[in-house]
Amino acid sequence: MPNAFNFSASPFDCLTQEQQRLVRDHVDVAYFPKGTVILEVGAQPTHLWVVIKGQVAQHDEGEVVASYGPHDCFDGRALVAGKSSSRFVATEEVVAYELARQTVQDLIAANAHFGALLFADLGSKLSALTERQEGNELQAFNLARVDEALLRPAIVVDAETDILSVVRLFQEHKSTNVLVRDNAAAPPRLGMFTATALQKAVLRGTPLDQLPVGLLANYNLVTVRASDQVGDALALMQRHNIHRVVVLEGDEVKGVLESLDVFAFLSNHSHLISMRLDNAGSLDELAAIAGQITDMIGRQFRSGTRVALIARLVQDLNARLFARAWQLIAPPELVANSCLFVMGSEGRGEQLLKTDQDNGLVLRDGFAPPAELAAICQRFSDALASFGYPPCPGGIMVSNPAWRKSAAEFTQMARQWLVLPEADSLMNLAIFMDAHAVSGDAHLL
Repeated sequence: MPNAFNFSASPFDCLTQEQQRLVRDHVDVAYFPKGTVILEVGAQPTHLWVVIKGQVAQHDEGEVVASYGPHDCFDGRALVAGKSSSRFVATEEVVAYELARQTVQDLIAANAHFGALLFADLGSKLSALTERQEGNELQAFNLARVDEALLRPAIVVDAETDILSVVRLFQEHKSTNVLVRDNAAAPPRLGMFTATALQKAVLRGTPLDQLPVGLLANYNLVTVRASDQVGDALALMQRHNIHRVVVLEGDEVKGVLESLDVFAFLSNHSHLISMRLDNAGSLDELAAIAGQITDMIGRQFRSGTRVALIARLVQDLNARLFARAWQLIAPPELVANSCLFVMGSEGRGEQLLKTDQDNGLVLRDGFAPPAELAAICQRFSDALASFGYPPCPGGIMVSNPAWRKSAAEFTQMARQWLVLPEADSLMNLAIFMDAHAVSGDAHLL
C-alpha cells in the first residue's frame, strides 16, 4: 500500500510535474468508519476522494452499481455537476485522500485529458473494454486474429507411434486429436489422428499397440495462418465440414483451433474459460486466458449482467488463474504444504478490473521449504505481472519475505499487530483480514 500519493493511477497519471505539485500542496487525508455515508443523493460534494484503504459502494435506487477500492476516485461528475446523483457508503473502514473542489477544477482547466479520465466512472471504464468491438460483437469476432482466440497446444507424434500410446496421450492431455509427423514420406508430411479415427482403428481388429497411427492419420490438413481472421477460420471449417483447423505461423505449427473454442471466443462463457484454466499447461497459455477474462468482463457488462455477479465470476476465475500459475511454478510438495492466499478487493470478491497484487503464502509448521523458495515466489509475482496484475507498491506479495511465513509466524505477527496498534500495524491487520485461500491447504490460513 502506498505511503504517498500515487500518480501512476488513472486519472492522475496524465498530470504534469507542475500539476502534481499542485496536488501535493492541497491533498489531505480523511477517515470514514464502516457504514459512513460519505456522499448522499442530492448533496453538494466539496472534495474528490481517492481511496487509500478500504472499499466504498455506490448505491443507485437501492442497488449497488459500483465499488471503489484502493487507487479509485469518486465522485468527479458530482463535483462538477454540483450535486450527487448517487449514495456513497463506506462498506468497511476507509482511508482516502481528498482534494478540494477548486483544486480539481484547476486541474481540469489545465489538463483536458485529466478531466476526460476523471469523468470515466466504473461503467464507462467497463464499456471502454468493448469499444474495440465498434458496437457490434459479431463484427469484432470476425475481425479478430486467430491467435487471439484460445488455441489448443498441438500434440505431435511420429507416424510409427502405436495407437494405444496415442490413446494414453488423449487421456493425459484431455485431447481428442494429435498431429502425426511422417518423416519417411517424400516429402515429409503432417497429418492428424482424431477420436473419430480411433473408432476405425478399433474396427480393424488389429491390436492397438501394434497399429501405427500413421496408417489412419488424415494428411489432407486444412490450415490457417495465425494472422488470419477468426471469422474466416470458422467459414473454412463450415466449408470443409470439419471441427478444427491447424494454425501455422510461418512453417511452424502454433496450435489447433477447434470450433468449440471459436464459439467460446465469441461468447466468452465463464465455464469454458474455467475449463481452459484447469487444463493450461504453461504460463504463456495462462497469459492468453487472463486476457480472455478481461474481455469477458466487458462482454458481460455490455449484456446487462449485474456488477455483483460479474465480481463473483471474476473472483472465481482469478482464483483459478492464480492457483494454476502457482501449481505450474511451485513443486507439488510446496503446494501441498502451504496455502497461497489473496487479499484486498480480490480477497473480498469485489474486484472487476485488474489491480495491484495483494497476496501471501502460509507454510505448514515444521515443513522445510525448498532452498529456492525465494526464486519460486519471485517467479510467481513476475508471472502475475505478465498477466496484467502490477506489483503492489507496498510489497504485499509472496515475493516479499514478510508475506511468506509459517503458520506460527503469521499468528505471532497478527498478535503483534493487535498489541501494537500503530498505523502500519492496523493497516496490515485490515489487509490480512480480507485473506482468501486460492491454492494449497486452506486450513493453514
